[in-house]
Amino acid sequence: MKLQFSTKFLQQKHQNSCGVLASIFSTKTKPKTQTETQSSSSKLLYDRIEVIEDLKTSVVPVLDQWVSEGRSVDRGQLRNLVEIMNNLRRFNHALEISQWMTDRHNFALSPSEIAHRLDMVHRVHGIKLAEEYFNSVPNDAKTCQVYGALLNAYVQQKSVEEAEAIMQTMRVMGFATASFPYNMLITLYSQIGENDKIEVLIQEMEEKGIPNDKKTREVLMSAYIATSDISMMEMVLKWMEKDPHYVVDWKVYSIAANGYLKGRQFGSSYACMITCLAKLDDVEGAEKIFEEWESQCTAMCGNRVLISLIIAYCKEGLFEKADSAVNKALEGKKPRASLWNVLAVGYEKDNQMPKAVEMLKRAISVGKQGWSPNSVTLDACLDHLEGQEDVDGIKDMIRLLKKSGPLTRDIYHRWLRTCVAAGDSVSEVVDQMKMDGFSVDEETDKILKTGQSL
Repeated sequence: MKLQFSTKFLQQKHQNSCGVLASIFSTKTKPKTQTETQSSSSKLLYDRIEVIEDLKTSVVPVLDQWVSEGRSVDRGQLRNLVEIMNNLRRFNHALEISQWMTDRHNFALSPSEIAHRLDMVHRVHGIKLAEEYFNSVPNDAKTCQVYGALLNAYVQQKSVEEAEAIMQTMRVMGFATASFPYNMLITLYSQIGENDKIEVLIQEMEEKGIPNDKKTREVLMSAYIATSDISMMEMVLKWMEKDPHYVVDWKVYSIAANGYLKGRQFGSSYACMITCLAKLDDVEGAEKIFEEWESQCTAMCGNRVLISLIIAYCKEGLFEKADSAVNKALEGKKPRASLWNVLAVGYEKDNQMPKAVEMLKRAISVGKQGWSPNSVTLDACLDHLEGQEDVDGIKDMIRLLKKSGPLTRDIYHRWLRTCVAAGDSVSEVVDQMKMDGFSVDEETDKILKTGQSL
């Protein structure tokens, strides 16, 4: 089976921070590049350097010529050029500009600039010269960032012993107090299939109170994907989705989609892509993904893909499209509780409670034994019916709920309060409670006495 959307997606490997999915399907306007916001002087110098496309050709003569013309150059201007060259992956030119800063102008490098230079030396000249540069840095300038840059170089080289030695030095020096060195080691272990060592690092972070950040979890997902452990990848993804401190963005979902593709779980991958584009508020892109899935993968994980699209519609308030998608999917087929349930959730979040109640009732009516609706939406619907003093409505809801499983005391109390508020008889409710093994407790008695005093 050919997956049209996946080709570019897999080729990019998440290297472009603009977003793989956005570049393929998104209709959003791209932000301006750095060069579009530079000052006229910096832009002119950049233009002179940009035309040197051959990376073997030095940019130093251009910088010398610039100064010989009587033009000034400041630290910020040069730092900006270094950053731009790095972003363009012209590391040789970035390193030359960085060295020109210190050799010709005696600009002192900050710890972060030293770390960046070490990274550039490694990229351009290899690990040996990177080590030599690290050793040349004064001890008082070897900060956490500088050690981290050397650790990153060893990770890229897959030099396990050297990386572990630097990490141990960072521990001793008190530099291993944040997540970033752990994230780098986790990346290394994932590349060589040492998942046991990953678990040890995560445990160490927990013991030391070092929070695992978004990057940690992204690296964990990639590590499990590398060993085709899709169930563990899903566990990390769900962990992130449930954590209110994290915003699960396009990158996380694209990592997950990549994992599903590797595991040949194509339907799940399409669902991830749709969820991702919904996060970008790009419903049009989500529809394109769904249309492709419909044309190629209709027998695979259909419910999950369709649900992702319905959620995207509801998020944007496109309930007519959401209803239409569900009705189309159910034409000539057995009703599915999960589809009505996701519509109920969407309507409830939009505060369209009558529609939420209607959809939830449909979901419960076709749900199999043991299936349960979204608990938050169910509570909201019961609150609505109770607030409206809708005895018939709450009685009907409870009748449906009873088919899927035993009722709780709280649900009976809701029914009881609704009857009391509406001035209806409560005998049926009390009798039903007793039949289901619920005796009259203090709360029940309180509700009944409220009715007697009305």
